[in-house]
Amino acid sequence: MFKYRFSKFFFWSLSSLIVFIFFIFLFRSSISPYISSMTSTTLSTFDALVSKPFTVVKETFSTSKDLVGAFEENKVLKKELRELKNNSMDLEKLKKENEELKGFLKADLSAPFQVMSQSIVRTPQLWDESLVISSGKAEKIKENMLVTVDSALIGKVTSSTLNSSRVDLLTNGRIFDLPIKIEDGSTVIYGNLKSFNQEKKVMQASEFNSNDKISKGSRVFTSGLDGETVADIPIGKVVYVKNDDDKLKRQFDIELDANFSNINYVKVMGKQ
Repeated sequence: MFKYRFSKFFFWSLSSLIVFIFFIFLFRSSISPYISSMTSTTLSTFDALVSKPFTVVKETFSTSKDLVGAFEENKVLKKELRELKNNSMDLEKLKKENEELKGFLKADLSAPFQVMSQSIVRTPQLWDESLVISSGKAEKIKENMLVTVDSALIGKVTSSTLNSSRVDLLTNGRIFDLPIKIEDGSTVIYGNLKSFNQEKKVMQASEFNSNDKISKGSRVFTSGLDGETVADIPIGKVVYVKNDDDKLKRQFDIELDANFSNINYVKVMGKQ
Protein backbone atom coordinates (compact mmCIF):
# COMPACT_ATOMS: atom_id res chain seq x y z
CA MET A 1 0.00 0.00 0.00
CA PHE A 2 2.79 2.43 0.96
CA LYS A 3 4.78 1.58 -2.17
CA TYR A 4 1.72 2.22 -4.32
CA ARG A 5 1.15 5.73 -2.82
CA PHE A 6 4.79 6.66 -3.16
CA SER A 7 4.86 5.56 -6.77
CA LYS A 8 1.77 7.59 -7.49
CA PHE A 9 3.26 10.70 -5.82
CA PHE A 10 6.51 10.29 -7.68
CA PHE A 11 4.67 9.98 -10.98
CA TRP A 12 2.64 13.18 -10.52
CA SER A 13 5.66 15.10 -9.29
CA LEU A 14 7.73 14.12 -12.28
CA SER A 15 4.86 14.95 -14.62
CA SER A 16 4.43 18.39 -13.08
CA LEU A 17 8.16 19.13 -13.43
CA ILE A 18 8.14 18.12 -17.09
CA VAL A 19 5.12 20.33 -17.78
CA PHE A 20 6.74 23.29 -15.99
CA ILE A 21 9.97 22.91 -17.94
CA PHE A 22 8.01 22.71 -21.17
CA PHE A 23 6.18 25.97 -20.46
CA ILE A 24 9.43 27.72 -19.61
CA PHE A 25 10.98 26.79 -22.93
CA LEU A 26 7.75 27.57 -24.71
CA PHE A 27 7.39 31.13 -23.49
CA ARG A 28 11.07 31.96 -22.98
CA SER A 29 11.32 34.30 -25.96
CA SER A 30 8.32 36.42 -24.89
CA ILE A 31 8.69 36.33 -21.11
CA SER A 32 12.43 37.00 -20.90
CA PRO A 33 12.41 40.48 -22.56
CA TYR A 34 9.50 41.55 -20.38
CA ILE A 35 11.21 40.36 -17.21
CA SER A 36 14.47 41.94 -18.33
CA SER A 37 12.78 45.24 -19.16
CA MET A 38 10.86 45.28 -15.91
CA THR A 39 14.00 44.51 -13.93
CA SER A 40 16.00 47.18 -15.76
CA THR A 41 13.28 49.79 -15.21
CA THR A 42 13.03 48.94 -11.56
CA LEU A 43 16.78 49.15 -11.09
CA SER A 44 16.96 52.47 -12.99
CA THR A 45 14.20 53.96 -10.87
CA PHE A 46 15.88 52.73 -7.69
CA ASP A 47 19.25 54.10 -8.82
CA ALA A 48 17.71 57.50 -9.60
CA LEU A 49 16.01 57.67 -6.22
CA VAL A 50 19.20 56.69 -4.38
CA SER A 51 21.49 59.02 -6.35
CA LYS A 52 19.18 62.09 -6.17
CA PRO A 53 20.22 63.24 -2.63
CA PHE A 54 23.89 62.86 -3.55
CA THR A 55 23.37 64.94 -6.71
CA VAL A 56 21.62 67.69 -4.72
CA VAL A 57 24.43 67.71 -2.13
CA LYS A 58 27.04 67.86 -4.88
CA GLU A 59 25.29 70.77 -6.61
CA THR A 60 24.82 72.61 -3.29
CA PHE A 61 28.48 72.13 -2.42
CA SER A 62 29.51 73.43 -5.84
CA THR A 63 27.28 76.52 -5.45
CA SER A 64 28.62 77.18 -1.94
CA LYS A 65 32.17 76.86 -3.21
CA ASP A 66 31.43 79.42 -5.92
CA LEU A 67 29.92 81.80 -3.36
CA VAL A 68 32.92 81.48 -1.05
CA GLY A 69 35.22 82.14 -4.00
CA ALA A 70 33.24 85.23 -5.01
CA PHE A 71 33.22 86.48 -1.40
CA GLU A 72 37.01 86.10 -1.09
CA GLU A 73 37.54 87.83 -4.43
CA ASN A 74 35.27 90.67 -3.29
CA LYS A 75 37.33 91.11 -0.11
CA VAL A 76 40.56 91.28 -2.11
CA LEU A 77 39.11 93.85 -4.52
CA LYS A 78 37.82 96.01 -1.65
CA LYS A 79 41.24 95.92 0.01
CA GLU A 80 42.97 96.90 -3.22
CA LEU A 81 40.46 99.73 -3.71
CA ARG A 82 41.10 101.05 -0.17
CA GLU A 83 44.85 100.91 -0.71
CA LEU A 84 44.52 102.72 -4.03
CA LYS A 85 42.36 105.41 -2.43
CA ASN A 86 44.81 105.82 0.47
CA ASN A 87 47.74 106.05 -1.92
CA SER A 88 45.91 108.71 -3.92
CA MET A 89 45.19 110.72 -0.76
CA ASP A 90 48.81 110.41 0.38
CA LEU A 91 49.98 111.60 -3.04
CA GLU A 92 47.72 114.67 -2.90
CA LYS A 93 48.94 115.45 0.61
CA LEU A 94 52.57 115.20 -0.47
CA LYS A 95 51.90 117.48 -3.43
CA LYS A 96 50.38 120.14 -1.17
CA GLU A 97 53.26 119.88 1.31
CA ASN A 98 55.78 120.17 -1.54
CA GLU A 99 54.06 123.34 -2.74
CA GLU A 100 54.29 124.80 0.76
CA LEU A 101 57.98 123.93 1.02
CA LYS A 102 58.63 125.49 -2.40
CA GLY A 103 56.95 128.63 -1.10
CA PHE A 104 59.35 128.76 1.83
CA LEU A 105 62.33 128.36 -0.51
CA LYS A 106 61.09 131.27 -2.63
CA ALA A 107 60.46 133.50 0.42
CA ASP A 108 63.05 136.26 0.65
CA LEU A 109 62.92 137.14 4.33
CA SER A 110 65.98 137.89 6.40
CA ALA A 111 66.22 137.33 10.13
CA PRO A 112 69.06 136.43 12.51
CA PHE A 113 67.09 133.38 13.65
CA GLN A 114 64.92 131.15 11.43
CA VAL A 115 63.61 127.64 12.13
CA MET A 116 61.43 125.53 9.86
CA SER A 117 58.82 123.59 11.80
CA GLN A 118 55.75 121.42 11.24
CA SER A 119 52.22 121.93 12.48
CA ILE A 120 51.42 118.89 14.65
CA VAL A 121 48.24 119.86 16.52
CA ARG A 122 45.33 121.96 15.27
CA THR A 123 41.90 121.12 16.61
CA PRO A 124 38.56 122.05 14.99
CA GLN A 125 37.48 123.76 18.23
CA LEU A 126 40.54 126.09 18.15
CA TRP A 127 41.05 126.17 14.38
CA ASP A 128 41.12 129.98 14.15
CA GLU A 129 42.84 130.49 17.49
CA SER A 130 46.03 128.47 17.77
CA LEU A 131 48.12 125.50 16.72
CA VAL A 132 51.09 123.54 18.05
CA ILE A 133 54.35 123.18 16.12
CA SER A 134 57.09 120.55 16.41
CA SER A 135 59.88 122.89 17.58
CA GLY A 136 60.51 124.16 21.08
CA LYS A 137 63.19 125.20 23.52
CA ALA A 138 65.51 122.50 22.18
CA GLU A 139 65.58 124.49 18.90
CA LYS A 140 65.91 127.79 20.85
CA ILE A 141 62.32 128.85 20.20
CA LYS A 142 61.23 131.70 22.47
CA GLU A 143 57.97 133.48 23.29
CA ASN A 144 56.90 136.34 20.99
CA MET A 145 58.88 135.03 18.02
CA LEU A 146 56.90 135.59 14.83
CA VAL A 147 55.57 132.72 12.73
CA THR A 148 55.06 132.82 8.94
CA VAL A 149 53.66 130.70 6.10
CA ASP A 150 54.90 131.41 2.56
CA SER A 151 56.59 134.59 3.89
CA ALA A 152 53.28 135.95 5.32
CA LEU A 153 52.70 136.48 9.02
CA ILE A 154 50.21 134.12 10.70
CA GLY A 155 50.90 134.67 14.42
CA LYS A 156 53.42 134.50 17.22
CA VAL A 157 54.80 131.99 19.72
CA THR A 158 53.08 132.32 23.10
CA SER A 159 54.57 129.34 24.98
CA SER A 160 57.19 126.60 24.53
CA THR A 161 58.14 123.23 25.92
CA LEU A 162 61.30 121.31 25.13
CA ASN A 163 60.03 119.92 21.81
CA SER A 164 56.93 121.92 20.90
CA SER A 165 55.48 125.42 20.92
CA ARG A 166 52.05 127.01 20.88
CA VAL A 167 51.36 129.59 18.20
CA ASP A 168 48.54 132.11 18.63
CA LEU A 169 47.07 132.92 15.22
CA LEU A 170 46.24 136.46 14.08
CA THR A 171 42.65 135.27 13.53
CA ASN A 172 42.00 134.41 17.19
CA GLY A 173 40.48 137.82 18.04
CA ARG A 174 42.91 138.67 20.84
CA ILE A 175 44.85 141.94 20.90
CA PHE A 176 48.39 141.49 19.57
CA ASP A 177 49.82 145.02 19.90
CA LEU A 178 52.40 144.16 17.27
CA PRO A 179 54.35 147.16 15.86
CA ILE A 180 53.74 147.62 12.12
CA LYS A 181 54.44 150.02 9.27
CA ILE A 182 52.30 150.91 6.27
CA GLU A 183 53.98 151.87 3.00
CA ASP A 184 52.19 154.00 0.40
CA GLY A 185 54.77 154.89 -2.19
CA SER A 186 57.30 157.11 -0.45
CA THR A 187 54.97 157.60 2.54
CA VAL A 188 55.53 155.38 5.57
CA ILE A 189 53.56 155.53 8.83
CA TYR A 190 53.91 153.42 11.96
CA GLY A 191 51.31 152.00 14.30
CA ASN A 192 50.18 148.88 16.13
CA LEU A 193 48.38 145.78 14.87
CA LYS A 194 45.44 145.16 17.18
CA SER A 195 42.90 142.36 16.73
CA PHE A 196 40.99 140.38 14.11
CA ASN A 197 37.40 141.38 13.37
CA GLN A 198 35.52 138.09 12.93
CA GLU A 199 32.52 139.75 11.28
CA LYS A 200 34.50 141.69 8.66
CA LYS A 201 37.29 139.07 8.39
CA VAL A 202 40.00 141.73 8.58
CA MET A 203 42.80 142.66 10.97
CA GLN A 204 42.43 146.09 12.55
CA ALA A 205 45.22 148.53 13.37
CA SER A 206 45.42 151.87 15.19
CA GLU A 207 47.70 154.14 17.29
CA PHE A 208 49.52 155.59 14.29
CA ASN A 209 52.28 158.16 14.48
CA SER A 210 50.98 160.29 11.63
CA ASN A 211 47.88 161.55 9.82
CA ASP A 212 49.58 161.29 6.44
CA LYS A 213 47.28 160.12 3.69
CA ILE A 214 47.25 156.37 3.15
CA SER A 215 45.51 154.79 0.16
CA LYS A 216 43.64 151.50 -0.08
CA GLY A 217 45.90 148.73 -1.26
CA SER A 218 48.92 150.05 0.65
CA ARG A 219 51.17 147.27 1.93
CA VAL A 220 51.50 146.44 5.64
CA PHE A 221 54.66 144.97 7.26
CA THR A 222 56.06 144.36 10.70
CA SER A 223 58.29 147.23 11.83
CA GLY A 224 60.38 145.57 14.54
CA LEU A 225 60.25 148.79 16.58
CA ASP A 226 59.58 146.88 19.80
CA GLY A 227 63.21 145.77 19.71
CA GLU A 228 62.12 142.14 19.92
CA THR A 229 60.32 141.13 16.73
CA VAL A 230 61.67 140.88 13.17
CA ALA A 231 60.98 143.74 10.73
CA ASP A 232 59.67 143.63 7.14
CA ILE A 233 57.50 140.52 7.41
CA PRO A 234 54.48 140.95 5.08
CA ILE A 235 51.11 141.09 6.86
CA GLY A 236 48.60 142.23 4.24
CA LYS A 237 47.11 145.27 2.54
CA VAL A 238 44.88 148.15 3.59
CA VAL A 239 41.23 147.74 2.54
CA TYR A 240 39.57 150.47 4.64
CA VAL A 241 40.72 153.72 6.29
CA LYS A 242 38.86 155.56 9.07
CA ASN A 243 40.61 158.87 9.69
CA ASP A 244 40.46 160.91 12.88
CA ASP A 245 41.85 164.25 13.97
CA ASP A 246 43.66 162.35 16.68
CA LYS A 247 46.27 160.27 14.80
CA LEU A 248 46.26 157.69 17.58
CA LYS A 249 42.59 157.02 16.89
CA ARG A 250 42.93 156.40 13.16
CA GLN A 251 41.73 152.90 12.30
CA PHE A 252 42.74 150.75 9.33
CA ASP A 253 41.27 147.47 8.19
CA ILE A 254 43.90 145.09 6.82
CA GLU A 255 43.26 142.08 4.62
CA LEU A 256 45.73 139.36 5.62
CA ASP A 257 48.05 137.77 3.06
CA ALA A 258 48.33 134.36 4.72
CA ASN A 259 46.09 131.40 3.93
CA PHE A 260 44.91 130.04 7.28
CA SER A 261 42.84 127.16 5.92
CA ASN A 262 45.69 124.69 5.48
CA ILE A 263 48.88 125.09 7.51
CA ASN A 264 51.37 122.21 7.45
CA TYR A 265 54.77 123.88 7.68
CA VAL A 266 55.76 127.19 9.26
CA LYS A 267 58.87 129.29 9.74
CA VAL A 268 59.67 130.76 13.16
CA MET A 269 61.61 134.02 12.98
CA GLY A 270 63.38 135.97 15.71
CA LYS A 271 66.31 138.21 16.61
CA GLN A 272 68.18 135.62 18.62
